[in-house]
Amino acid sequence: MTVALTDGMQSAPATESTSDSRTGAAISAIHGDRRIAERPVFSAYEVGKACIARADIFRTHSIDSIPGDSTIAEVYEMYNHRPALDFLPVIGNHNRIVGYIRRQSLLAALSASTFARELLLRPDRTILELMDRRAVILDAHTRLSDATNILMQRTDDIRFDPFIVSLDGKYFGISTVRRVLDNLNRYFQLDLDHCRDAQMHLIDARMDRVEARTQYEARVIPQHGPGGDFAGVFEINEELALGALFDVCGKGIKAAHMVTALGSSLLAMLDFSAHQPLDFRSFELARRARQINRILCGVTPEDMYATGVLFLIDKRRKLMQLLDFGHGLMWLKRQNRIYRLGEQNTDHYGMLSFYGINPELEPICRTYRLQSGDVLFTCSDGLTEARTHDRS
Repeated sequence: MTVALTDGMQSAPATESTSDSRTGAAISAIHGDRRIAERPVFSAYEVGKACIARADIFRTHSIDSIPGDSTIAEVYEMYNHRPALDFLPVIGNHNRIVGYIRRQSLLAALSASTFARELLLRPDRTILELMDRRAVILDAHTRLSDATNILMQRTDDIRFDPFIVSLDGKYFGISTVRRVLDNLNRYFQLDLDHCRDAQMHLIDARMDRVEARTQYEARVIPQHGPGGDFAGVFEINEELALGALFDVCGKGIKAAHMVTALGSSLLAMLDFSAHQPLDFRSFELARRARQINRILCGVTPEDMYATGVLFLIDKRRKLMQLLDFGHGLMWLKRQNRIYRLGEQNTDHYGMLSFYGINPELEPICRTYRLQSGDVLFTCSDGLTEARTHDRS
C-alpha cells in the first residue's frame, strides 16, 4: 500500500519547494500523459475499483487537472462552463500534485466581499493561493478499509472532501469517501450473499438416495444470511442413516467458513463411504468423527469451535450411536414420555468436548436401542432465534 499526503500527515503544509525526501512518496503526475488507452483491473476491495478515472473525467469535462500557474479568473471561468465539475487536483512545478481546488471553496472565497472578488480576479493571482494543500493521494491498490481509516484521520473541515488516486506513480483519477463506503458495503453484501448461497448448497447437498426408512426429516435453514448452523440427515445405504447438527460459535462469514469446512469434510467422508459395504459396527462413527475434528483444527481459526451431535442409526436393528460434542440438546419422544439423550461431556483436559478446538479430542460414543414410533429431536439456538418475515 502506498499512501502519500502532500502535507505528509504532519502539522506543516507542504509547498512547492518541499525537499525530495519529504515528497518522495508524493505522486508524480505527468499532465500530458493521460492513461486513456487502458483501464486496469483492480480487485474488489481496492480503491481503484471505487475511482472515477482521469480518462473519464477528461472525456466528460475536457479537463482533468489544473496547472498551478492558472489564474483564479481562468479557473472561475472554467467552473462556470462546467456546472457538474467540482474537485480537481492542482499540478505544480515538476508535474507534481501540490493540492486541490473545489468549486465551493473557490466560490466562497470570491463571495466573501466585493473587494475580495476584485482582488482575487486580478490577472496576477494564481490558483495556488486558493487551493488546499492537504490533498490525500492514495495508490489505486490501497485496500478500501485502509483508505477509510486514512480519510477519517483528516481534519473536520476536509474530512469528506474527495481525494486523488494514483497508479504506477501517476495521477489516475479521483474518488470520494461515499464511493469508498458504498463499495465496502456493496462487496461485503456480495460476500454475504455468495457465502449464504454456498452454505445453502452445502446444507442441501445429498448423496444418491436409497430407500429412506427414517420416517421424518425436518431442518431449519438460515433465513437472512450465512450463519453457524449445519444440519442434515444422510442415507448411507439401505441399513444406515447418519444425522448431524452443529452450531458454530459466532455468526456471519467467520462462522459460515467453519460450517463450510465442517460440512465439506463430512460430505467428503460420506461420499468416500458410499461404495463400501458398511454396517453399524464397521462404520466406526467415533473414528470418523475424530478424523474430521483433526481436519477442522488444522484449517479453522484457533478461537472457533462448534457444539453439536452426530448420530448413526441402524434402521433395521433399531440401534443408534450418539456422539455429543458439548451440545446436550437431543431428545427422544417415546409414546407420551420425553427423554434427554447424551450429556455435556468433558475431554481429558477437563474442558467441554467442543468440536474443532482440540485435535486430540476423544468423544464418548453412547448406544441406544430405538423402538417403532420413536421421535428423535435435536436443535441449536438458531431455532429459538428464528423470526418470520415481519421479525415476529
